[in-house]
Amino acid sequence: MVNVSSFLGSLKCIANERAIEVLNDVENLTEERIDEVITEFLSTGRLTSAEGAQSVVRLALLPDDELTSGLFFSRQQVVSLF
Repeated sequence: MVNVSSFLGSLKCIANERAIEVLNDVENLTEERIDEVITEFLSTGRLTSAEGAQSVVRLALLPDDELTSGLFFSRQQVVSLF
């Protein structure tokens, strides 16, 4: 099992003003509006889908004897969050 998360998903890290406006408008937030923002955000992302999935798939396919529990990775490197 690979748990995937990103601090870059925080609204304070998003430079797209429209995305912030839509996601902050909780009263009018719909699945369709979220899908629009995601589609726009992903089309302007830094990685392709394949590049983004590469590290996750690599970790998921590691042999059982290569423990990675409790570690955080950025791409292929172990990183410290603190």
